[in-house]
Amino acid sequence: MRLVSPQITWPAVQDPSPSGDALRPDPGRRRVVIRIVIVLGLLLILGVFVLDMSGAAARQSGSDRVRPLIFSVVVPGGGTVCQSIEGLPPDTARAEMLIGTYYRPLPPLRLRFFAASGAMVAQGSVSGGRQGYVAIPIRRISRLAVDQLCLYVGGRFRVAVGGNNAPAGPGSAYLNGKPEVAQVTVFYLRPGRETWWQMLPVLDQRFGLGKAPFFGRWTLPLVAVVVLLLWVGSIRLLLRELT
Repeated sequence: MRLVSPQITWPAVQDPSPSGDALRPDPGRRRVVIRIVIVLGLLLILGVFVLDMSGAAARQSGSDRVRPLIFSVVVPGGGTVCQSIEGLPPDTARAEMLIGTYYRPLPPLRLRFFAASGAMVAQGSVSGGRQGYVAIPIRRISRLAVDQLCLYVGGRFRVAVGGNNAPAGPGSAYLNGKPEVAQVTVFYLRPGRETWWQMLPVLDQRFGLGKAPFFGRWTLPLVAVVVLLLWVGSIRLLLRELT
């Protein structure tokens, strides 16, 4: 007798690996991720910009355009160094100079500004402290244009003043009336400490200087708008190319 086994139907074995459609990223999700990354990047840039603009510090009103590369003049105690300058900015409250005391305490310093006629226009003094950048409070006593500054060093010990080398002549420093092959550096500081937000009117006015006559206070706002439009256009182009 022959036995016939019943026919057994085995279930089909499915391929466990995902299909090609499953591996393909969802375009909608990809666009969302790209937009989130761009928004987060913009927020980070904006946060850094606001943080930098909000930092308060002493701001310059100008300088004598001499870089303090070396200690250019050594002034003995009781000596005076003078130098011609191109005016004193009207919003100056302090003058800052690089002073080396050879590790001694800072001697009395007196800084005076003179007009071409020899009349004193502004003055200030400071004593005590350490060597380095020394800020000297300035008080105006006249509205005349400034043509020269003189730094008097009190006490018995010499100090070195920061500046740079320069040919001896009308634009160089004079030590006790004798021309030096050097110039001294002076930075002019505005009152107190200010943020860049507070400095915007000043920056607006300065941005138009040194340019063609038709440039004025509108130049900085116009440049800011152009830069903003370039950013907007760049972001839209980036989104279109990536999504």
